[in-house]
Amino acid sequence: MVIKSTKFTASFFNAVCYTFSAVVIKFIAEFDLWIAITVQFITNGVGCYVAMWAAEKFLEKKKDDTERSTT
Repeated sequence: MVIKSTKFTASFFNAVCYTFSAVVIKFIAEFDLWIAITVQFITNGVGCYVAMWAAEKFLEKKKDDTERSTT
């Protein structure tokens, strides 16, 4: 899923969407459902935020490099 918004909004909705897979984890593992949901939500939220932060830094650097090479 692609959400074009702030890092927080994208992280939140990504975490909500992927948290539903915690139900599948519950069926195949011996974790309590709320532990699976919590872990899934936190890891996806943090992962999405970090990935968007890294992409933002990469795109800023690429833009700076492009501007420098054209001048």
